[in-house]
Amino acid sequence: DKGSKRRIFTSRKSTAGENFILQLEGLGQKIKNSYPHYVRCVKTNGQQAPDEFCHILVPEQVRSGGFVEAAQISRAGYPNHYSHEAFVLRYQFLTLSKSSGEKEESVDVVIRQIVNHIMNGEKSF
Repeated sequence: DKGSKRRIFTSRKSTAGENFILQLEGLGQKIKNSYPHYVRCVKTNGQQAPDEFCHILVPEQVRSGGFVEAAQISRAGYPNHYSHEAFVLRYQFLTLSKSSGEKEESVDVVIRQIVNHIMNGEKSF
């Protein structure tokens, strides 16, 4: 009976899409089983001098380097929690002020100064 013939495929090549999905699943599993850390470097000055902070060079790198987007993605998937005191100690060098108020207020001041400088292109903190 010619109409009832069926083709039975015992093996077929997988498509590019199927291979891609399998590769993505494998990559996702590797990432899930590991603890990835990414480091993005910022050149703080053109002379490679210690303790020198170029207020033009750094914000430009932050804007063009995708740091804000990376931080948003990182925060969404892997939230990091700093104590207020640890944050101020780590990042206050980015500002000219040496705020000495309440811990929460100091963090707020530091963050606002950094963000305003980077996003609005202010000349100084």
